[in-house]
Amino acid sequence: MYLGIDANNWIAQIWHAQNGVGVLDMVARRAEALMRRYRPQQTVFCFDRRSFRHDIFPAYKSKRPPKPPGYQELIDAA
Repeated sequence: MYLGIDANNWIAQIWHAQNGVGVLDMVARRAEALMRRYRPQQTVFCFDRRSFRHDIFPAYKSKRPPKPPGYQELIDAA
């Protein structure tokens, strides 16, 4: 079995729930709990990035508010 984790989603959920405190630690704890429970052969953390959608539709995600200070740095550190 393989385990895929939507890292951007987890980081966003935890960021907003904990006001940006201890986010990566909580992501690690969640992942460890899943890995202990399911014992996957491989685990992959998936991150969003600029995609072909921006080329097809330049306004893609353009109405989203800017990321809070420190958020992008956290994604980059993960």
